Amino acid sequence: MIPILRILTLKHLRGLSYEKIILNVNESLVLRQFCRIYFNPIPHKSTLIRWSNQISQSTLEEFNRRLNKIAIQLQVTKGKGLSVKNGAGLFRVTLTTNRLINWL
Repeated sequence: MIPILRILTLKHLRGLSYEKIILNVNESLVLRQFCRIYFNPIPHKSTLIRWSNQISQSTLEEFNRRLNKIAIQLQVTKGKGLSVKNGAGLFRVTLTTNRLINWL
């Protein structure tokens, strides 16, 4: 679940399609390491879509609270620039920083 959540987070942070994020993760050792995929196969597009549809609103809210807390601790934000929006089971994190993402 953690690799899938990290791939979905990257997908939405970068505003990419499922195909493009899979390609980006597949081609980048740094992204493979971040997603904790390493040298394992990357999940298929249908798997990512299925998991993104399984994330509930309460999970998104908890995810948002955790990201806000970490962002404030890292002095990345004062808590106003981070949001998680749910639309058709998908979420979008509107904060781009490697320091914050590494805490996921």
